[in-house]
Amino acid sequence: MKVGYAVLYEDGELVISKEHTILPKQIFKDYGEFEDHFCPWLLSYVKIKQVWILNQVKSNRMRAWFLSCYNLTTLIDFQNLDVSDCTDFSDLFHGCQSLINISSLKNWNVSSGKNFSWMFYGCKSLETLKGLDNWNVSNGIYFVSMFDSCKSLVDLSSLKNWNMSHGKDFTSMFYNCISLRNVSALKNWNIQNCCIVDRIFHECINLKEVYIPNTLNRITCMMFKNCNSSLKIHWNNHIYIYEDLLGY
Repeated sequence: MKVGYAVLYEDGELVISKEHTILPKQIFKDYGEFEDHFCPWLLSYVKIKQVWILNQVKSNRMRAWFLSCYNLTTLIDFQNLDVSDCTDFSDLFHGCQSLINISSLKNWNVSSGKNFSWMFYGCKSLETLKGLDNWNVSNGIYFVSMFDSCKSLVDLSSLKNWNMSHGKDFTSMFYNCISLRNVSALKNWNIQNCCIVDRIFHECINLKEVYIPNTLNRITCMMFKNCNSSLKIHWNNHIYIYEDLLGY
């Protein structure tokens, strides 16, 4: 569907607007009108440093909008982007290794979202997920590698109230999140419909303690491969370590 107009400026600011708006500064590329199935600025992904949603626009497909924009640091006024009918958020910020703040996403209505896979893959500068606290992900099915390789991420508390009742695939969701130490935010998740959790905490080498939802049918060593051998795993009112799971 048609979204609006996009202009990339020499200072690295990508401006998306409902009407064709030109700001008083040097233009790098005027992309004109665009549709959500193809984002023309991806050909200049290296140039983009910040994105400003100037006024109210709507998209029904957010897949890979900012894929590999590794110099992107700042998101401005993303509450102006209506994603209420969007089902696919996969790869949205995949590879945005300089992105440091996602609080501009806090008012997003993601209730139609089904695929969140690789959404923040490789966002290695993110330390917190503040901004995702109130997301309604109750229709989400795929969360594969959603936060994979977010190497600075230390706090998952913003996820504690997520309704994951339709979630089926959590493969590598927090793979290589090497700054995680203690994870309790997931303990109340309802993931009884989950089919796959392999490698969910793979390579989380500094993780010391984790609470796994009791709604998960079983836990296995593959969930914690290459984690600290003394990792304490709380599940079903017991505390396990990695070696306890080798027989599962």
